[in-house]
Parts: sequence; structure tokens; C-alpha cells
Amino acid sequence: MKPASLTWFLVAPAICLGAENSASGDIDCDGKADFAQLVQSNARLLLKVELSGEAKVNELVFGLGRADRQDSLSGVHPTLGVEQLSDDLSDALGENPQGYTAVPGCFGLNISDGESDSIHIYWNSEARMLNWWRL
Repeated sequence: MKPASLTWFLVAPAICLGAENSASGDIDCDGKADFAQLVQSNARLLLKVELSGEAKVNELVFGLGRADRQDSLSGVHPTLGVEQLSDDLSDALGENPQGYTAVPGCFGLNISDGESDSIHIYWNSEARMLNWWRL
């Protein structure tokens, strides 16, 4: 059964954004490469992450074109990249997000639009799921 929040992707036309919006790297710190892809549908953005060795695809949904929301990019032309995790985010955020750990060889993901602060995705080692933060 599909989560209700993702139902709109089944009925609205979806656009896979191409190779420039896919990325691979060890996201969950298991020593194996994982694969991520952005899919756009209307004013929403779906991040799909396939973790190596897992049948389940991890998904996060973000908005597009909504500068008034923390979970949305201002622009409508997102790009996906891999980023090195910082050792400590407390200077920028006041504290490290829940389950955030910087492990050598592990990477986070970065969704940006060139108009607003990037959305940073990391593997929450406590909850064993994807999480995100933003300035």
C-alpha cells in the first residue's frame, strides 16, 4: 500500500529530472553505494533513495516555488548533489540534528535551486531513516 502523501504522484504527471538530478554515494554508512533521484510533479518534489541491500525505497517530499515554507524551495529548477558531512553543525544550527553523525566515507545529499537555502539530507543513525535540515 502506498503512503497517502505520495498518492498525488500516481495521478499527476511526474517528470524524472534526468541524470543531473541523480546521485550515488554511501548515504546510510554501510560501506556500499546508495542511489538517489529527484522526481518532479507539479509543485512538488520527490526524493527517492534506494539503499544498497534494501528492497524498500526511502522517500522524502518537498515543495517547489514556495518561499514561505521551510520544506519547499523558492525556485522550480532543483538540482541534486552529494555532499561531505560536516563534523559539527552546532555553530550553524545551535545543535546537531537528531541522529546526525559524520562518518568518514559517508555522504549526505543536497537539493538546491540557486534561489534559496539548500535542503541537506542525511541518514539519521538513531531512527534509521532519512532526515533533513536547512538554515
